[in-house]
Amino acid sequence: MSEFFHPWWSDWASFLRMGRHGLYVWGSVAAVAVALAGEQWALRRRARRVRRAQQLAAQGDSA
Repeated sequence: MSEFFHPWWSDWASFLRMGRHGLYVWGSVAAVAVALAGEQWALRRRARRVRRAQQLAAQGDSA
């Protein structure tokens, strides 16, 4: 079981290179991170608009 936790790379530079595929691997990781951040931003923006619309509708109903 201890072999399971032993890293297969010899140093951090080897880990980052990912067997000469590091550019593709880390580029993909960055693209996913940007997409997730964009999705969070869009969801917050949409929620803010919905809240604002609900507040305006509540104000219109009480008037």
